[in-house]
Amino acid sequence: MISRSLTKDEIPYTINLHLRTLTDDFLPGLGESFLSILHQEFISSPLTITIGIFDKKLLLGFIVGSYDTSLFFKSVIQKHWLKFIPLLLIRCIRKPINIKFLWQSLFYGNNRKFSAEILIIIVCQKNRRRGVGSKLFFALLDKFKAQGIANFIVGTHAGNLISNNFYKKLKGKLMYSTFQFNKKWNYYLFTTSL
Repeated sequence: MISRSLTKDEIPYTINLHLRTLTDDFLPGLGESFLSILHQEFISSPLTITIGIFDKKLLLGFIVGSYDTSLFFKSVIQKHWLKFIPLLLIRCIRKPINIKFLWQSLFYGNNRKFSAEILIIIVCQKNRRRGVGSKLFFALLDKFKAQGIANFIVGTHAGNLISNNFYKKLKGKLMYSTFQFNKKWNYYLFTTSL
C-alpha cells in the first residue's frame, strides 16, 4: 500500500467511493454532479490536502483535510454558486429538509476555535480493519504538522460507534457534540505532536 496526493484523474474514483460508503450523509444525497464539483475543489484548492491509499492502482481509501474549513467552503460557494443553484433547487424541491441542511452547510466551520479539520475520511468497505484509515490519518497529520498546524478537529455521527472508537483509539479528545443534518455529531480534537 502506498499513500500519495490525489490527482484530478482520480476524481471519478473518489466520488464513487464517497457515494457508496456514505450513503446516508447529506452531501452524497446532493448527487454525483454536486460531488464532482466538490471533489474537484478538494483536489485543486490550496486550502485542502487530499491523500489516497492505493494497492497498485486501486484506490482503497482517501482523506481530505482543510487548513481553514470556513474559508474553503466560502471559496467553493463563491466560485460555483451559479452551478449549484439548479443542482440544489432540484434536491430541495424533492426533499424540503435539504433547505435546512443547506443553511447549516453555508455556515459550517464558522466561529470555531480550530480552523483545521478532517473533512472526509473514507475507506472502501472490504479494506476496513487493515490499517488503511490509520495510515490516511497519520499521513494527513504529518502534512498538517509540516504546515505548522498544532491542532485539528474531526466530526463524526455520534451513533457511528466504529468511527468514534477509531478517533478515540487515535487519542482524539471529545471536545463537543452538536446537532447537524438531523443527527448528533461528536467533534474530536487532535494535536499534531502525537
